[in-house]
Amino acid sequence: MNFGYPWWMTYGHLVLAAPAVLAAVWLIRKRRAKVVAGLLVLLAVWSTAAFFVTKFGFRLDAPVKPPAASFLASGSGKVLDMGCGSGRASIGLLLSKPRATVVGLDNWSAGYIKGNGPELIMANARAVGVHERLTVESADMRALPFSESSFDAVISAYAVDHLDGPGIGRALEEAKRVLRPGGELLLLNMSNDAWTKFAYTPLLGLHSSRASHGSGAGPAHAAMSPEIRWQALLEHSGFEVIEIGHRPGTLYLLARKPGLRTAS
Repeated sequence: MNFGYPWWMTYGHLVLAAPAVLAAVWLIRKRRAKVVAGLLVLLAVWSTAAFFVTKFGFRLDAPVKPPAASFLASGSGKVLDMGCGSGRASIGLLLSKPRATVVGLDNWSAGYIKGNGPELIMANARAVGVHERLTVESADMRALPFSESSFDAVISAYAVDHLDGPGIGRALEEAKRVLRPGGELLLLNMSNDAWTKFAYTPLLGLHSSRASHGSGAGPAHAAMSPEIRWQALLEHSGFEVIEIGHRPGTLYLLARKPGLRTAS
């Protein structure tokens, strides 16, 4: 599978590690610039460790299985993936719930995903044999082309948090509209946590991200945690938040649309 993420996000740290090691070894053997050699060794150690965090913690080159075990507990149903991109969440869900079907929806505006489009996600789905349970739609998550109560569940991974404040509100309201009563929304957002800071701040100079802390939140909310902000956004859109959790680089929230669950 190829999820199209740029090299600097997946293997960029190794580009730093290799020359740092070679330069440090050369300086040590020549008995020169011991301080510089020491700094190069530290750079090599950090970049190697950051690579392993990215590879096995963030897993940008692997499907994303639902981190909330209770999500779609029946194991079956029709699920919408809002902002499906190259298919990490769609494929992860289909692999973990073999009786579910997924509609992947995106406007394909994420330019950092190479080859982003319906062909890429379907190629990835075919590679693991889940393509027959996946259909793809081209549309904006802020104006879903589906009728009310069309889905048993909705998942959105690292997509809603790219929107501005009003856009987040519209996307969450649309998710609630297309869910059946009692249906669940699993929202995965990027988190500027300790893992992210360790892996990327020395490389990119990251600061507290708008995405992880709730876009559109004004200065009066500066002391609020990302968990509280996103919970407030979901509750304002009419959801009941039933689980909040963390994975490396990820904040996830599981929410439910009020009402009795209806038959699919």
